Amino acid sequence: MIPKKVIILSLAISVISHMLILSVTGFIPAYVERAPDQAMMVELMGNPLSSDEQESAEATPPPVQMKIREIKAISGKGEDTVELDDTESRYALYLMRVKQRIESMWSYPGGALSQKVTGSNVIHFTIDHSGSLAGIHLLNRSGSDELDRGSLRAIRSASPFDPFPADLDLLRLHIIATFDYRIAD
Repeated sequence: MIPKKVIILSLAISVISHMLILSVTGFIPAYVERAPDQAMMVELMGNPLSSDEQESAEATPPPVQMKIREIKAISGKGEDTVELDDTESRYALYLMRVKQRIESMWSYPGGALSQKVTGSNVIHFTIDHSGSLAGIHLLNRSGSDELDRGSLRAIRSASPFDPFPADLDLLRLHIIATFDYRIAD
């Protein structure tokens, strides 16, 4: 018979090693100490263009707008594509709740913050009528794998979302979200 101490020691080692693995892979956030004068900003952006840039963009649509058009072109009946910050469409209230849920799960990745890595990425994700995440992928990378993983992880952690309200009459909603990571001086 195996002594009780050996079983308890094995169990403790197993729990500690599992927590360490989850911490390293990012499932359990590691504590990151920041200097008190250092400010960080993590912001989900709508249209990242200034008003002057928006006017000139009408002639040449930015890559994100072109991607939205491509996604809409292949979307079937009962599907639509919108930007997360869309406040004008009939989806505005639903999108606001989705954005709030994502923001509650989103933070600056610790390693990127300590190395002062900044960047923006654009994510395309799809929610089905029940609120389940039906698909997710990067449209534009930030230049940092850690920032890109952080954005994807925030959306995955926020799901499932609320089911679609009955008046939307949709099967799936494709959403384009821009994640902006900045560190203020």
